[in-house]
Amino acid sequence: MIYKDNMENQLVRLNKYVSNSGLCTRREADNYIQSGRVSVNNKLVEKLGSKISVNDEVKVDGNLIFPYNFHYLLLNMPIDFDFNNSVKKNALNLMSSLNTSNLSPIQATVKQFSGLVLISNDTRFNNSISEKFNSFKQLFQIKLKNVISNEDLNSIKNSLDSRNIEIISINFITNGLKNELGLEVRAGRMSSIVNLFEKYNHKVISIDRVMLFGLTKKDLPRGKWRPLKKQELINLNSF
Repeated sequence: MIYKDNMENQLVRLNKYVSNSGLCTRREADNYIQSGRVSVNNKLVEKLGSKISVNDEVKVDGNLIFPYNFHYLLLNMPIDFDFNNSVKKNALNLMSSLNTSNLSPIQATVKQFSGLVLISNDTRFNNSISEKFNSFKQLFQIKLKNVISNEDLNSIKNSLDSRNIEIISINFITNGLKNELGLEVRAGRMSSIVNLFEKYNHKVISIDRVMLFGLTKKDLPRGKWRPLKKQELINLNSF
């Protein structure tokens, strides 16, 4: 398998590039090339043994391909992990069985965060979902440093200064303390949620995402990940 980070300054054989996309074997790729089904930078290439760069645009039957497998993953991230080079543990290390060099979360997290994260190495997919993030419902369990009054809770719910946030519902968690909340929102930035509480002098200790794009933690313990199912991916792309 060829990975993107190792290819930036390399030339590779076209048949290897095509086969590593997962479309076919290398021998079958030779047949595709000889049959005039493969183009590089919009020019048909029918000569076997041709070498190309990773930066070239390769299409088979008019469809763009890439020389590595795309991953679409759902992670239930522990609170002491993140995706940055910081004092915290790197969440990508939880997926050590994969090549993680090109994986990235679709939405930036905050230091208080734990819970569901969608991760992919498909840049176009990531960008597409990021642009539509405000359209998706998310459900969080939030723990504040101090108890919050009903008055402040209602003020936050009805806040006119909740930029990038549509609050669908906010309530105390059943049988929880008065500093533990359930929050259902549409929000483009997680930091906007934290900032909204801080505006009312309530420090967020933890913000745990329990539902994202209709995906939940069911059968996904903390620190574990799974690939998205085919129908889940179809649903995401249909928005």
